[in-house]
Amino acid sequence: MSQASLPQRVRTTPPPSTDHVSARQQENIQDIIDGIALFGALNAFCELGVADALDATDEKILPVHEVAKQCGAIPDLLERILLPMVAAGVITLTPGGVSLTDLGAALRRDVLGSMRHAVTWAATPVSWSAVPQLGEVIRTGRPVLPGGKHSLYAYLEGHPKQREMFGEFMSSRSHPVARALADQDFSNVRTIVDVGGGTGMMLATVLEAHPHLNGVLQELPSVAERAEAAMAARGMADRWQVLAGDAFEGVPCLDAAPGSGVYLLGSILHNWGDEDALRLLARVRTAMVMSQRPTALWCIDKLTLNALLDVTMMKFFPGGQERTSSQYTELLTKAGFVPRRNKPLAGGLNLVVATLK
Repeated sequence: MSQASLPQRVRTTPPPSTDHVSARQQENIQDIIDGIALFGALNAFCELGVADALDATDEKILPVHEVAKQCGAIPDLLERILLPMVAAGVITLTPGGVSLTDLGAALRRDVLGSMRHAVTWAATPVSWSAVPQLGEVIRTGRPVLPGGKHSLYAYLEGHPKQREMFGEFMSSRSHPVARALADQDFSNVRTIVDVGGGTGMMLATVLEAHPHLNGVLQELPSVAERAEAAMAARGMADRWQVLAGDAFEGVPCLDAAPGSGVYLLGSILHNWGDEDALRLLARVRTAMVMSQRPTALWCIDKLTLNALLDVTMMKFFPGGQERTSSQYTELLTKAGFVPRRNKPLAGGLNLVVATLK
């Protein structure tokens, strides 16, 4: 495992030979624990809309009492959560007032790629409750989620508010990747089938950049309904369709038409262990074999081991995991594909293009 993928907060030292814990050791561990309070301050900052209040003013700086007024907060208490935000580089705090840094600007609500949604999603009940259950996950080999649900997606089916917040997080997180994907060569492609594509942000971004393309989005029924609304809002109802269905039960094949087709799996395979990933890839492979025109599989995932993201996948999905490039190649090959191209994208992700054997 690459240590470069872990945050370098604590300098490790050999185990002490004494039978007591030093003050330095206590401080190092407490620094890690204090990350909980820092996240709490960050979540309050986002929930109160501080970044939006600061961005809305022409001067881009406001006295603390004015920020508190706009956010419906108590000034003295607001100032106490602003201090950790200064240390985190999110704001600057001077006698003249509060102003956003470049980092803090990423927490505005309505900007493309906003990280506010990542923060508020991490504070949802299901996300937060999964943290203390990690030990049980390691003992049993399966996620421990409210209601005994076997995966995050199964849980979200019955919790529409949290499902909506997760969708906002995924769409916002995927925005830079969607733009990078839209920059690829689609000159010989006519149709994209986005399997598990959420509400269609990535697919819509590609279609807007390439007017000759049309698209198919396959999603679970609860998500497909929201994707239909998103499609109508973007004014491209004549260029893509939404199909409600479980990809593990089948993936749509393409009818005969000019041009080739692309089956897109965008950050999908890392949700599943090898057995489930191979089942999903088998459904995609069947659809490609049955399609009446040339097709290729395009996968987007991280191909360098991110240790903390790997833990996140473990706690939410049965067998969920990050894979190295060699592990990814092995998985695709075992599923009957030939990886042809591996190209870096935004956000540390890679685009892997594969064809049928």
